Amino acid sequence: MIKFDESGIGIPIPLNEDIIIYITDLKYGKHKNIFVEAAYENILFEFSVFSSNRYSSADNNFSFKILNEDKQLETPDFNLIAKFDLTKSGYLKCLSARILDE
Repeated sequence: MIKFDESGIGIPIPLNEDIIIYITDLKYGKHKNIFVEAAYENILFEFSVFSSNRYSSADNNFSFKILNEDKQLETPDFNLIAKFDLTKSGYLKCLSARILDE
């Protein structure tokens, strides 16, 4: 997991604005979390979602716990509109997410 300082300098994605992302990988972490690897333009970045929030964005409108028929995590094949901010400890937090209707 990439950690950034509170200044936001060097963060590869715009903060507090809607961006279009594509999920490239989902995997379970060690702390009741799911690591989400996503792409914004040509930039890969990671963030976590936690079981305490039902593996969802902070607004609870999208769950990143996407399972296939065998109940295994599956990377979706659609784009999302998402918004991020930094936590006090310097990690990316997904404030909102929804499927992009194309």
